[in-house]
Amino acid sequence: MKFPYLPVLTVITLGACSDVPVEVPYDRVNCDFCRMSITDRRFGAELVSSKGKAYFFDALECQVNFRLNNTSETWRHSLATPFLHPGELYPTDSLVILRSTNGPSPMGMNLTSWLDEEEATFIESAEGDALFTYPELLEQWHAVEQR
Repeated sequence: MKFPYLPVLTVITLGACSDVPVEVPYDRVNCDFCRMSITDRRFGAELVSSKGKAYFFDALECQVNFRLNNTSETWRHSLATPFLHPGELYPTDSLVILRSTNGPSPMGMNLTSWLDEEEATFIESAEGDALFTYPELLEQWHAVEQR
């Protein structure tokens, strides 16, 4: 056999891209948007492309910016970590997003993800707080970003 390592390389290459979400590799990679280290397990997020490539983010703000800057891509999975469930990923469409000055996030836009509205009451409410679904956040991103 001329290329004895070819089958091994093929398996490794094909396994590198999967449509199944993988755990965010905290403390080992940088955010695919802002390049900061991904360390805080309360704020991690992920996108998996239609080709199976996983992109990791240190905060929901970075994930949304990356997604809106890559509109030609189709996303198989969009996931984020709820604040009270560090290191766990949930589909963003199932989460409630709170913008509150009492809930600081790594990128300073004060966005935190929650499993439901009741859980979001963990943070004391402040004037100007707003709750969003993920689709609402995407639609209103530029208005949210300016506040």
